[in-house]
Amino acid sequence: MNNDALRVSISCRDNPDCTFDNKDIIVDVIMQNSADHTIGLPLNYFRAKGLHCFLVNNETNKKMVLGISLTPDSLKREFTKMRAGEQVRLSRKISASLIRSMTGKVVNLTANVAIYGLIEMSENEEPVEFTKEAKVTIQGKKNVSERID
Repeated sequence: MNNDALRVSISCRDNPDCTFDNKDIIVDVIMQNSADHTIGLPLNYFRAKGLHCFLVNNETNKKMVLGISLTPDSLKREFTKMRAGEQVRLSRKISASLIRSMTGKVVNLTANVAIYGLIEMSENEEPVEFTKEAKVTIQGKKNVSERID
């Protein structure tokens, strides 16, 4: 598959620097059709399952996988058409308590998101598997033990 057909980016909603201030962080993953034709993605499958995400403490390499939902396999082949240039956003909340549990005194984490499944490059062809990954660094302004309101 042409991996250039789908562009994936990640950011923290309303928080361009992904700064942890003792509040939940919402990461938004933008998937954009960068092909010059319509493609099909199993968006209902992604929405039902949730984003596969894991956090890594950049100081200790401690890793924690965030859960995903069990999802019917039938949704894997329900394709939503995306025109050239069209994009869709999927989100994942990372709770403040989870972030605090992953860190020592200073927050320095990487949130890694993986999106994998089938992509329909053309209605006349069999869908093919794809995997895309994106990551973002979450850092604290102050020590975690200092309460910020």
